[in-house]
Amino acid sequence: MKKIIIILFLLVLTLGMIGCTVPVPPSPFEPSCIGDIFDYGHESVSLDEAKGYNVSIEKLREETFYNEFKFLKVTIDESIDEPEESIIHKIYFYDVDSNSDAYISFYAQNEEIKYAKVFFQGINYDIETNVELFEVLIEYLDHQVHHEVPTNHFLRNQLGCEWLSEIKVDDINEIKIITESVGVAPGVLKNIASSIDKTVISKIYENCYWLDTTPISKEEGQIDGGGATTIRFILNDSTVKEIYINNGNYKDPNADYYKLLYIPKFSENDEYENSYGFVTYQDKAEVYWNDTFICEIPMSEIEFVEVDSYVTTEGGIVGEWVLKTEFGDLYFPESHIFHFEDNSKTIYKLTGMRLFKLVEKYSNWWVSQNGQPVLLD
Repeated sequence: MKKIIIILFLLVLTLGMIGCTVPVPPSPFEPSCIGDIFDYGHESVSLDEAKGYNVSIEKLREETFYNEFKFLKVTIDESIDEPEESIIHKIYFYDVDSNSDAYISFYAQNEEIKYAKVFFQGINYDIETNVELFEVLIEYLDHQVHHEVPTNHFLRNQLGCEWLSEIKVDDINEIKIITESVGVAPGVLKNIASSIDKTVISKIYENCYWLDTTPISKEEGQIDGGGATTIRFILNDSTVKEIYINNGNYKDPNADYYKLLYIPKFSENDEYENSYGFVTYQDKAEVYWNDTFICEIPMSEIEFVEVDSYVTTEGGIVGEWVLKTEFGDLYFPESHIFHFEDNSKTIYKLTGMRLFKLVEKYSNWWVSQNGQPVLLD
């Protein structure tokens, strides 16, 4: 009788497990074939920096050539020498809401593909060479971009973003990606990631240029709270161009909303630096020296990192420099160092222009090294 009960219990448990399978995020593993990487939690792929259209991997599986391509073996690349061939194409993998760090590089000589490698979970793998399949895959993805995508949906064709077609990568000196919470109290920190690396700049620009959008209703576009991303392009002539994305949506000057296919961002292996700014609803803040009003400076100029200590100016700063904000006064014991009025132990260092240089930029005041302001004629 006990045996029967045990058997029935195991049968019920087994059926329960079969009927209640819950998808879980994949865990790290070593792939044996290229199909393992396509199946590793990725949603879509794109050719050469997301050129306009991400092809879903589910759709790719329906193609006949993919049934052969997915079984190409991958082995860890143990070479230490730089390849003589140049990269002619890249295929990027994308997760649900952003690009992952995985990508395939196709190497060529005289524009003829010779072999391919895949970067996955921080490791380079060699892909079993099959040039014919490589070319079929590239041609297939290229066809999706140039023949199946309605070009009027590209972000560059939306009102307010036409400038993306008017500039080139060489025109861009720096890119900043600013992420912040929406609807929070002034003074909350926002993250500012910036890069001057030309390879990284090219990637982010291409992502924005080819970014596909879908028109949505005003009700769908207006979402309270959540997060916002500002992609700021600083050109060589100091001109600033921005794309503001609220909860994954772009709103043009006519208040028409578009859902973005994904939000461009820096990847883990990109060359970039992190700093912080303040969430604030005031465009400018007043600068005072002692009780004398000096000028106003844009709050967007205040970028900083937290530091443990700093070196003081020989002889000290003359007088007291204060930046008055809507969330409290910032005291500057040095031109590049500040702290809040009620917390002098937590100190921050400006990563951009120093306070005295900002004063000179936005007013007729000149400030000496030890902090003495002089009004110029």
